[in-house]
Amino acid sequence: MGSPQSGERSASTTESPKCPLVAATLHNCQHSPIYRMTEEILMIIMKHLDADILTQHCLRRASRLFRRLILGSHYRPYSPNPGVDDMRYLWDLNDEYWTLRGFEPGHMDMLRSRLRNDQLCTACLQSSELNRTSENSLAWIGCKFSSWPRSQCRLHCAGCDRFHDGRAFSAAQAGKEKRICIGREGALRLCEHIQISWSDVESGLARCSTVVGAKPTAAEIRCDKAIHRACCQTKEARPTICLEKAPDGRCAFLTLTWTAHARLDVNEQGRFDSHQVRSMFQRHRRTGAHFLMLGSQPGSGPLMEMRCFGRADCTCLSYATGQEGSGPGSGQSNTKGYKDCLGRRPGWASWHQVTDFDLITESVGIRLCPRSSTSEKQCVATHYARRIQLDLARRIQIDWIPRCNPNHKWFHALDPDSYVLDDTTLENVWPSCKDASCRNYHRRTQTLRCPSRGQAL
Repeated sequence: MGSPQSGERSASTTESPKCPLVAATLHNCQHSPIYRMTEEILMIIMKHLDADILTQHCLRRASRLFRRLILGSHYRPYSPNPGVDDMRYLWDLNDEYWTLRGFEPGHMDMLRSRLRNDQLCTACLQSSELNRTSENSLAWIGCKFSSWPRSQCRLHCAGCDRFHDGRAFSAAQAGKEKRICIGREGALRLCEHIQISWSDVESGLARCSTVVGAKPTAAEIRCDKAIHRACCQTKEARPTICLEKAPDGRCAFLTLTWTAHARLDVNEQGRFDSHQVRSMFQRHRRTGAHFLMLGSQPGSGPLMEMRCFGRADCTCLSYATGQEGSGPGSGQSNTKGYKDCLGRRPGWASWHQVTDFDLITESVGIRLCPRSSTSEKQCVATHYARRIQLDLARRIQIDWIPRCNPNHKWFHALDPDSYVLDDTTLENVWPSCKDASCRNYHRRTQTLRCPSRGQAL
Protein backbone atom coordinates (compact mmCIF):
# COMPACT_ATOMS: atom_id res chain seq x y z
CA MET A 1 0.00 0.00 0.00
CA GLY A 2 1.29 3.43 -0.91
CA SER A 3 2.22 6.18 1.47
CA PRO A 4 -0.09 9.20 1.90
CA GLN A 5 3.00 11.34 2.36
CA SER A 6 4.16 10.36 -1.10
CA GLY A 7 0.78 11.39 -2.46
CA GLU A 8 1.03 14.74 -0.72
CA ARG A 9 4.49 15.36 -2.18
CA SER A 10 3.23 14.64 -5.67
CA ALA A 11 0.30 16.98 -5.03
CA SER A 12 2.67 19.83 -4.23
CA THR A 13 4.10 19.75 -7.74
CA THR A 14 0.79 20.75 -9.34
CA GLU A 15 -0.34 24.33 -9.64
CA SER A 16 -3.63 23.90 -7.77
CA PRO A 17 -3.54 22.34 -4.28
CA LYS A 18 -5.01 18.89 -3.89
CA CYS A 19 -7.04 17.49 -1.04
CA PRO A 20 -4.54 15.35 0.94
CA LEU A 21 -6.90 12.38 1.09
CA VAL A 22 -7.66 12.56 -2.62
CA ALA A 23 -3.94 12.89 -3.41
CA ALA A 24 -3.17 9.79 -1.34
CA THR A 25 -5.97 7.84 -3.03
CA LEU A 26 -4.73 8.75 -6.51
CA HIS A 27 -1.15 7.86 -5.58
CA ASN A 28 -2.21 4.45 -4.29
CA CYS A 29 -4.27 3.68 -7.38
CA GLN A 30 -1.45 4.65 -9.74
CA HIS A 31 1.71 3.51 -7.93
CA SER A 32 0.88 0.99 -5.17
CA PRO A 33 1.81 -2.61 -6.19
CA ILE A 34 -1.03 -4.08 -4.14
CA TYR A 35 -3.59 -2.24 -6.28
CA ARG A 36 -2.25 -4.06 -9.35
CA MET A 37 -3.03 -7.49 -7.91
CA THR A 38 -6.16 -9.32 -8.90
CA GLU A 39 -8.93 -9.67 -6.35
CA GLU A 40 -8.36 -13.45 -6.23
CA ILE A 41 -4.83 -12.91 -4.88
CA LEU A 42 -6.09 -10.40 -2.34
CA MET A 43 -8.74 -12.90 -1.22
CA ILE A 44 -5.99 -15.46 -0.61
CA ILE A 45 -4.09 -12.91 1.49
CA MET A 46 -7.21 -12.24 3.55
CA LYS A 47 -7.82 -15.97 3.96
CA HIS A 48 -4.41 -16.46 5.60
CA LEU A 49 -4.95 -13.67 8.11
CA ASP A 50 -5.62 -14.56 11.71
CA ALA A 51 -9.30 -15.04 12.53
CA ASP A 52 -9.12 -11.81 14.50
CA ILE A 53 -11.78 -9.14 14.21
CA LEU A 54 -9.28 -6.48 15.30
CA THR A 55 -6.85 -7.41 12.52
CA GLN A 56 -9.59 -7.14 9.94
CA HIS A 57 -10.73 -3.80 11.29
CA CYS A 58 -7.19 -2.35 11.20
CA LEU A 59 -6.78 -3.65 7.64
CA ARG A 60 -9.98 -1.88 6.65
CA ARG A 61 -8.69 1.38 8.12
CA ALA A 62 -5.34 1.05 6.34
CA SER A 63 -6.71 0.37 2.86
CA ARG A 64 -9.93 1.34 1.10
CA LEU A 65 -9.33 -1.58 -1.25
CA PHE A 66 -9.44 -4.13 1.57
CA ARG A 67 -12.41 -2.34 3.11
CA ARG A 68 -14.40 -2.87 -0.08
CA LEU A 69 -13.39 -6.53 -0.30
CA ILE A 70 -14.01 -7.36 3.36
CA LEU A 71 -17.50 -5.88 3.23
CA GLY A 72 -18.24 -7.35 -0.20
CA SER A 73 -20.79 -10.09 -0.78
CA HIS A 74 -18.19 -12.46 -2.28
CA TYR A 75 -16.07 -12.54 0.89
CA ARG A 76 -18.88 -12.38 3.47
CA PRO A 77 -19.65 -16.16 3.49
CA TYR A 78 -15.97 -16.94 4.14
CA SER A 79 -15.34 -14.24 6.73
CA PRO A 80 -14.32 -15.62 10.16
CA ASN A 81 -16.06 -12.61 11.70
CA PRO A 82 -19.47 -11.90 10.12
CA GLY A 83 -19.92 -8.96 12.48
CA VAL A 84 -16.93 -7.06 11.11
CA ASP A 85 -19.21 -4.37 9.70
CA ASP A 86 -20.10 -3.43 13.28
CA MET A 87 -16.50 -2.29 13.86
CA ARG A 88 -16.56 1.01 12.00
CA TYR A 89 -17.04 3.37 14.93
CA LEU A 90 -15.29 1.43 17.69
CA TRP A 91 -13.01 4.35 18.52
CA ASP A 92 -15.89 6.19 20.17
CA LEU A 93 -17.80 3.27 21.68
CA ASN A 94 -18.02 2.48 25.35
CA ASP A 95 -17.88 -0.73 27.36
CA GLU A 96 -21.63 -1.29 27.26
CA TYR A 97 -21.53 -1.73 23.48
CA TRP A 98 -19.11 -4.62 23.79
CA THR A 99 -21.22 -6.30 26.46
CA LEU A 100 -24.36 -6.13 24.33
CA ARG A 101 -22.58 -7.36 21.20
CA GLY A 102 -20.84 -10.23 22.96
CA PHE A 103 -17.30 -8.98 22.32
CA GLU A 104 -14.62 -9.24 24.96
CA PRO A 105 -14.10 -5.96 26.86
CA GLY A 106 -10.32 -6.24 26.44
CA HIS A 107 -10.67 -5.90 22.68
CA MET A 108 -11.48 -2.22 23.01
CA ASP A 109 -8.18 -1.27 24.66
CA MET A 110 -6.25 -3.52 22.26
CA LEU A 111 -7.80 -1.83 19.24
CA ARG A 112 -7.27 1.67 20.56
CA SER A 113 -3.65 0.89 21.37
CA ARG A 114 -3.01 -0.34 17.81
CA LEU A 115 -4.66 2.67 16.21
CA ARG A 116 -2.94 5.10 18.58
CA ASN A 117 0.55 3.80 17.80
CA ASP A 118 0.27 5.10 14.24
CA GLN A 119 -0.27 8.61 15.59
CA LEU A 120 2.54 8.78 18.15
CA CYS A 121 5.76 10.71 17.73
CA THR A 122 9.06 8.79 17.84
CA ALA A 123 9.73 9.49 21.52
CA CYS A 124 6.26 8.46 22.69
CA LEU A 125 6.28 5.40 20.44
CA GLN A 126 9.50 4.17 22.06
CA SER A 127 8.09 4.81 25.53
CA SER A 128 4.88 3.02 24.57
CA GLU A 129 6.83 -0.14 23.76
CA LEU A 130 8.86 0.03 26.98
CA ASN A 131 6.29 1.31 29.45
CA ARG A 132 4.34 -1.74 30.58
CA THR A 133 2.98 -2.73 33.94
CA SER A 134 4.34 -5.54 36.09
CA GLU A 135 1.72 -7.89 34.57
CA ASN A 136 3.11 -7.01 31.10
CA SER A 137 -0.18 -5.37 30.14
CA LEU A 138 -0.36 -2.17 28.16
CA ALA A 139 0.23 1.03 30.09
CA TRP A 140 -1.47 4.38 29.46
CA ILE A 141 -4.93 2.86 29.54
CA GLY A 142 -6.07 4.59 32.73
CA CYS A 143 -7.25 8.07 33.63
CA LYS A 144 -4.48 10.66 33.51
CA PHE A 145 -5.65 11.98 36.89
CA SER A 146 -5.45 8.56 38.61
CA SER A 147 -2.52 6.46 39.80
CA TRP A 148 -2.33 2.70 39.50
CA PRO A 149 -3.18 1.05 41.79
CA ARG A 150 -5.73 3.62 42.95
CA SER A 151 -4.79 3.23 46.62
CA GLN A 152 -1.15 4.08 45.91
CA CYS A 153 -1.30 7.74 46.93
CA ARG A 154 -4.18 9.74 48.45
CA LEU A 155 -3.90 13.41 49.44
CA HIS A 156 -6.36 15.70 51.22
CA CYS A 157 -7.87 18.63 49.31
CA ALA A 158 -8.67 21.66 51.45
CA GLY A 159 -11.13 23.02 48.89
CA CYS A 160 -13.19 19.83 48.55
CA ASP A 161 -12.60 18.62 52.14
CA ARG A 162 -11.93 15.08 50.92
CA PHE A 163 -9.09 12.85 49.76
CA HIS A 164 -8.20 12.64 46.06
CA ASP A 165 -5.79 10.51 44.11
CA GLY A 166 -2.28 11.96 44.18
CA ARG A 167 -2.35 12.64 40.44
CA ALA A 168 -5.41 14.87 40.89
CA PHE A 169 -3.00 17.51 42.25
CA SER A 170 -0.59 19.58 40.21
CA ALA A 171 3.14 19.61 40.86
CA ALA A 172 2.80 23.05 42.49
CA GLN A 173 0.06 21.96 44.94
CA ALA A 174 1.15 18.44 45.88
CA GLY A 175 3.76 19.55 48.42
CA LYS A 176 1.61 22.13 50.22
CA GLU A 177 -0.06 21.49 53.56
CA LYS A 178 -3.34 23.13 52.49
CA ARG A 179 -3.50 22.04 48.91
CA ILE A 180 -6.30 22.22 46.36
CA CYS A 181 -6.90 19.77 43.54
CA ILE A 182 -6.53 20.45 39.83
CA GLY A 183 -10.31 20.71 39.59
CA ARG A 184 -10.20 23.89 41.70
CA GLU A 185 -6.80 25.17 40.58
CA GLY A 186 -7.27 24.79 36.82
CA ALA A 187 -9.47 26.84 34.53
CA LEU A 188 -11.92 26.17 31.75
CA ARG A 189 -11.04 28.43 28.83
CA LEU A 190 -13.61 29.82 26.42
CA CYS A 191 -11.22 31.91 24.35
CA GLU A 192 -7.92 33.71 24.82
CA HIS A 193 -9.73 36.45 26.78
CA ILE A 194 -12.09 34.54 29.11
CA GLN A 195 -11.59 31.61 31.43
CA ILE A 196 -13.59 30.39 34.42
CA SER A 197 -12.62 28.44 37.52
CA TRP A 198 -14.70 26.15 39.70
CA SER A 199 -15.41 29.03 42.09
CA ASP A 200 -17.02 30.87 39.15
CA VAL A 201 -19.17 27.80 38.49
CA GLU A 202 -20.29 27.73 42.13
CA SER A 203 -21.22 31.42 41.92
CA GLY A 204 -23.17 30.79 38.72
CA LEU A 205 -25.03 27.86 40.26
CA ALA A 206 -26.11 30.10 43.13
CA ARG A 207 -27.67 32.52 40.62
CA CYS A 208 -29.55 29.79 38.77
CA SER A 209 -33.04 28.72 39.75
CA THR A 210 -33.11 26.29 42.67
CA VAL A 211 -36.82 25.42 42.65
CA VAL A 212 -37.19 21.78 41.63
CA GLY A 213 -39.54 21.42 38.67
CA ALA A 214 -39.48 25.12 37.82
CA LYS A 215 -38.27 26.41 34.47
CA PRO A 216 -34.48 26.60 34.86
CA THR A 217 -32.65 29.87 34.53
CA ALA A 218 -29.22 30.18 32.97
CA ALA A 219 -26.09 32.16 33.74
CA GLU A 220 -24.17 33.37 30.68
CA ILE A 221 -20.74 34.83 30.02
CA ARG A 222 -20.02 36.23 26.56
CA CYS A 223 -16.82 37.61 25.02
CA ASP A 224 -17.38 40.85 23.09
CA LYS A 225 -13.83 41.38 21.83
CA ALA A 226 -13.56 42.69 18.28
CA ILE A 227 -11.44 39.73 17.13
CA HIS A 228 -14.52 37.47 17.35
CA ARG A 229 -16.73 39.74 15.26
CA ALA A 230 -17.16 38.27 11.81
CA CYS A 231 -18.81 39.45 8.61
CA CYS A 232 -22.24 38.81 10.17
CA GLN A 233 -22.81 40.64 13.45
CA THR A 234 -25.04 38.03 15.08
CA LYS A 235 -25.32 37.21 18.75
CA GLU A 236 -24.16 33.65 18.20
CA ALA A 237 -20.93 34.86 16.56
CA ARG A 238 -19.48 35.66 20.00
CA PRO A 239 -18.00 32.90 22.21
CA THR A 240 -20.45 32.12 25.00
CA ILE A 241 -20.52 30.04 28.19
CA CYS A 242 -23.97 29.05 29.42
CA LEU A 243 -24.55 27.36 32.79
CA GLU A 244 -27.98 25.80 33.27
CA LYS A 245 -29.40 23.51 35.95
CA ALA A 246 -31.47 20.47 35.09
CA PRO A 247 -35.14 20.63 36.16
CA ASP A 248 -34.59 17.99 38.86
CA GLY A 249 -31.67 19.95 40.33
CA ARG A 250 -29.37 16.90 40.44
CA CYS A 251 -27.04 18.05 37.67
CA ALA A 252 -26.13 21.09 35.62
CA PHE A 253 -24.87 21.56 32.08
CA LEU A 254 -22.05 23.87 31.10
CA THR A 255 -22.15 24.63 27.37
CA LEU A 256 -19.42 26.48 25.48
CA THR A 257 -20.41 27.69 22.00
CA TRP A 258 -19.01 29.81 19.21
CA THR A 259 -20.30 30.28 15.66
CA ALA A 260 -17.64 31.45 13.23
CA HIS A 261 -18.67 33.11 9.94
CA ALA A 262 -16.62 33.27 6.75
CA ARG A 263 -17.33 33.99 3.09
CA LEU A 264 -16.35 31.47 0.42
CA ASP A 265 -16.27 31.47 -3.37
CA VAL A 266 -18.46 29.10 -5.35
CA ASN A 267 -17.29 27.37 -8.54
CA GLU A 268 -19.25 26.82 -11.75
CA GLN A 269 -20.87 23.64 -10.40
CA GLY A 270 -22.15 25.51 -7.33
CA ARG A 271 -19.64 23.86 -4.98
CA PHE A 272 -17.07 25.09 -2.49
CA ASP A 273 -13.41 24.27 -3.10
CA SER A 274 -12.30 21.72 -0.50
CA HIS A 275 -8.90 23.38 -0.08
CA GLN A 276 -10.52 26.74 0.73
CA VAL A 277 -12.93 25.07 3.15
CA ARG A 278 -10.09 23.31 4.96
CA SER A 279 -8.13 26.58 5.15
CA MET A 280 -11.22 28.27 6.59
CA PHE A 281 -11.46 25.67 9.35
CA GLN A 282 -7.76 26.03 10.14
CA ARG A 283 -8.24 29.79 10.54
CA HIS A 284 -11.16 29.12 12.89
CA ARG A 285 -8.89 26.88 14.96
CA ARG A 286 -6.23 29.57 15.22
CA THR A 287 -8.71 32.29 16.23
CA GLY A 288 -10.44 30.42 19.04
CA ALA A 289 -11.98 27.09 18.02
CA HIS A 290 -9.02 25.14 19.41
CA PHE A 291 -10.15 26.05 22.93
CA LEU A 292 -13.48 24.32 22.32
CA MET A 293 -12.17 21.28 20.41
CA LEU A 294 -9.53 19.90 22.77
CA GLY A 295 -10.32 16.33 21.76
CA SER A 296 -9.47 17.01 18.11
CA GLN A 297 -6.23 18.94 17.80
CA PRO A 298 -4.95 19.99 14.36
CA GLY A 299 -1.90 18.11 13.17
CA SER A 300 -2.92 14.81 14.79
CA GLY A 301 -5.30 13.68 12.04
CA PRO A 302 -8.05 14.89 9.71
CA LEU A 303 -9.98 17.92 10.87
CA MET A 304 -13.20 17.02 12.63
CA GLU A 305 -14.93 19.77 10.65
CA MET A 306 -14.26 18.00 7.33
CA ARG A 307 -16.23 15.00 8.59
CA CYS A 308 -19.37 17.14 8.28
CA PHE A 309 -19.17 16.58 4.52
CA GLY A 310 -18.71 12.82 4.81
CA ARG A 311 -22.11 11.72 3.55
CA ALA A 312 -22.07 9.87 0.25
CA ASP A 313 -24.77 12.16 -1.18
CA CYS A 314 -23.12 15.42 -0.05
CA THR A 315 -22.50 17.73 -3.03
CA CYS A 316 -21.12 20.76 -1.18
CA LEU A 317 -17.41 20.35 -1.95
CA SER A 318 -15.30 20.12 -5.07
CA TYR A 319 -12.02 18.22 -4.68
CA ALA A 320 -8.98 19.21 -6.74
CA THR A 321 -7.38 16.03 -8.07
CA GLY A 322 -4.99 17.46 -10.64
CA GLN A 323 -6.78 15.40 -13.31
CA GLU A 324 -9.54 16.70 -15.54
CA GLY A 325 -12.93 15.19 -14.78
CA SER A 326 -11.79 12.85 -11.97
CA GLY A 327 -12.47 12.75 -8.27
CA PRO A 328 -15.58 13.47 -6.22
CA GLY A 329 -17.35 16.71 -6.99
CA SER A 330 -15.53 17.33 -10.27
CA GLY A 331 -17.80 15.52 -12.72
CA GLN A 332 -20.37 17.24 -14.92
CA SER A 333 -23.05 14.55 -14.66
CA ASN A 334 -24.21 15.69 -11.24
CA THR A 335 -24.79 19.43 -11.20
CA LYS A 336 -26.18 19.61 -7.68
CA GLY A 337 -24.19 21.88 -5.39
CA TYR A 338 -24.35 23.36 -1.93
CA LYS A 339 -27.85 24.81 -2.51
CA ASP A 340 -29.29 21.29 -2.68
CA CYS A 341 -27.28 20.12 0.34
CA LEU A 342 -26.70 22.93 2.84
CA GLY A 343 -29.67 24.76 4.32
CA ARG A 344 -30.10 28.21 5.79
CA ARG A 345 -33.30 27.57 7.76
CA PRO A 346 -33.25 27.83 11.57
CA GLY A 347 -33.02 24.59 13.49
CA TRP A 348 -30.65 21.63 13.37
CA ALA A 349 -32.37 20.00 10.38
CA SER A 350 -30.42 22.24 8.00
CA TRP A 351 -26.99 21.60 9.58
CA HIS A 352 -24.20 19.26 8.51
CA GLN A 353 -23.23 18.07 11.98
CA VAL A 354 -20.71 15.71 13.59
CA THR A 355 -20.72 14.92 17.32
CA ASP A 356 -18.20 13.02 19.46
CA PHE A 357 -19.74 11.63 22.65
CA ASP A 358 -17.54 10.87 25.63
CA LEU A 359 -16.88 12.43 29.01
CA ILE A 360 -17.13 15.76 27.18
CA THR A 361 -19.42 16.12 24.19
CA GLU A 362 -17.85 18.03 21.31
CA SER A 363 -19.77 18.89 18.15
CA VAL A 364 -19.35 20.84 14.93
CA GLY A 365 -22.24 22.02 12.77
CA ILE A 366 -22.06 23.74 9.38
CA ARG A 367 -24.76 25.57 7.43
CA LEU A 368 -25.30 28.69 5.33
CA CYS A 369 -25.72 31.87 7.31
CA PRO A 370 -29.37 33.05 7.17
CA ARG A 371 -28.07 36.51 6.25
CA SER A 372 -25.99 35.19 3.37
CA SER A 373 -26.77 36.81 0.01
CA THR A 374 -27.10 35.18 -3.38
CA SER A 375 -23.83 36.67 -4.65
CA GLU A 376 -20.79 34.67 -5.73
CA LYS A 377 -19.46 34.63 -2.17
CA GLN A 378 -21.56 32.70 0.34
CA CYS A 379 -21.32 33.11 4.11
CA VAL A 380 -20.79 29.75 5.83
CA ALA A 381 -21.50 29.47 9.56
CA THR A 382 -19.49 26.92 11.58
CA HIS A 383 -20.96 26.21 15.01
CA TYR A 384 -18.57 24.80 17.65
CA ALA A 385 -19.92 23.44 20.94
CA ARG A 386 -18.68 21.67 24.08
CA ARG A 387 -21.11 20.31 26.66
CA ILE A 388 -20.00 19.26 30.14
CA GLN A 389 -22.32 17.64 32.66
CA LEU A 390 -21.74 18.61 36.30
CA ASP A 391 -22.94 16.41 39.14
CA LEU A 392 -24.81 18.30 41.87
CA ALA A 393 -26.16 15.31 43.78
CA ARG A 394 -23.28 15.28 46.28
CA ARG A 395 -23.12 18.51 48.24
CA ILE A 396 -20.87 19.45 51.12
CA GLN A 397 -20.68 22.25 53.68
CA ILE A 398 -17.42 24.08 54.37
CA ASP A 399 -17.58 26.78 57.05
CA TRP A 400 -21.38 26.35 57.03
CA ILE A 401 -21.51 27.29 53.32
CA PRO A 402 -23.13 24.71 50.99
CA ARG A 403 -20.79 23.80 48.14
CA CYS A 404 -20.42 21.14 45.46
CA ASN A 405 -17.19 19.55 44.32
CA PRO A 406 -15.84 19.32 40.75
CA ASN A 407 -16.66 15.97 39.18
CA HIS A 408 -14.62 13.71 36.92
CA LYS A 409 -15.78 15.37 33.70
CA TRP A 410 -14.76 18.80 34.92
CA PHE A 411 -11.15 17.65 35.40
CA HIS A 412 -10.92 16.50 31.78
CA ALA A 413 -12.58 19.68 30.47
CA LEU A 414 -9.96 22.01 31.96
CA ASP A 415 -7.41 23.78 29.81
CA PRO A 416 -4.26 21.60 30.08
CA ASP A 417 -2.12 24.76 30.11
CA SER A 418 -3.81 25.98 33.31
CA TYR A 419 -2.02 23.36 35.46
CA VAL A 420 1.13 21.25 35.43
CA LEU A 421 0.40 17.54 35.78
CA ASP A 422 2.65 15.78 38.31
CA ASP A 423 4.62 13.21 36.29
CA THR A 424 6.60 11.79 39.22
CA THR A 425 4.14 8.98 39.93
CA LEU A 426 5.26 5.64 38.50
CA GLU A 427 3.09 3.22 36.53
CA ASN A 428 0.41 4.26 34.08
CA VAL A 429 1.71 7.81 33.75
CA TRP A 430 0.34 9.80 30.86
CA PRO A 431 3.11 11.70 29.05
CA SER A 432 2.85 15.42 28.40
CA CYS A 433 4.11 15.56 24.83
CA LYS A 434 4.69 19.00 23.30
CA ASP A 435 4.52 17.76 19.70
CA ALA A 436 1.20 18.99 18.26
CA SER A 437 1.17 16.19 15.66
CA CYS A 438 1.45 13.48 18.35
CA ARG A 439 -1.58 11.68 19.74
CA ASN A 440 -0.16 12.31 23.23
CA TYR A 441 -0.12 16.09 22.70
CA HIS A 442 -0.61 17.62 26.13
CA ARG A 443 -3.50 19.86 25.05
CA ARG A 444 -5.67 16.91 24.06
CA THR A 445 -8.27 15.89 26.62
CA GLN A 446 -6.96 12.32 26.77
CA THR A 447 -5.22 10.10 24.24
CA LEU A 448 -7.59 7.19 24.94
CA ARG A 449 -11.13 7.31 26.24
CA CYS A 450 -11.04 7.49 30.03
CA PRO A 451 -12.13 4.14 31.56
CA SER A 452 -12.74 5.73 34.98
CA ARG A 453 -15.58 7.98 33.85
CA GLY A 454 -17.96 6.71 36.52
CA GLN A 455 -15.51 6.99 39.42
CA ALA A 456 -14.81 9.89 41.73
CA LEU A 457 -11.22 11.08 41.75
